[in-house]
Amino acid sequence: MAGVRHLELGDPFPVVVVPQKDVGEEAVVVWDAALVLAYFLRKQGLIQPDTKVLELGSGTGAVGLVAAALGAKRVVITDLPRFLPLLQEGIDLNPNLTNIQSQALSWGAEEDLKHLDFVPDLILVSDCIYYEASVEPLISTLKSVCQKSKHCRILISYEVRDYLESKKVIAKEFFRAVGSDFLIKPFATSECHEDFASDDIRVIELLPK
Repeated sequence: MAGVRHLELGDPFPVVVVPQKDVGEEAVVVWDAALVLAYFLRKQGLIQPDTKVLELGSGTGAVGLVAAALGAKRVVITDLPRFLPLLQEGIDLNPNLTNIQSQALSWGAEEDLKHLDFVPDLILVSDCIYYEASVEPLISTLKSVCQKSKHCRILISYEVRDYLESKKVIAKEFFRAVGSDFLIKPFATSECHEDFASDDIRVIELLPK
């Protein structure tokens, strides 16, 4: 079974249609952390007409689709090759968005990064601090992309899962490792969109050292 979610951004922006499946891997669901990050972009006015956006671990593509709807110059949403049909489905559901495309990108795969034909101004990552095995490849990818531009901003949203000891360990390891190369700037819950804010979901910015 499958369905869609409609994300209303308010005038003058179009409604974004996002695919969501009832069965499958984690990537096929629009998670709350994605909604928090998408509407954070809306509230903070972070997308400008010249903004070039790269989303990593896009899943349904919700955050990237919103960035495109907010008027970014270009958006590339990426994930593992097996999720490309889902990403393309989201693009096809929004034919008015001509500034977005999908591309396969496995974290840590330098060959995939060679296929990126632009330097992003903004990198978006939502709810991807989840698997221990993905921590190092994600950080490696962020470092590689930022080497091309020291002015690139990275925004990450994630759910605090302190009720699971294993997830606490993964989050701790991520912040320890990423802190070696990036400054970590947390945002207050009050800085998120009032309709999409939660004390359990954080938004941070990473700044290359």
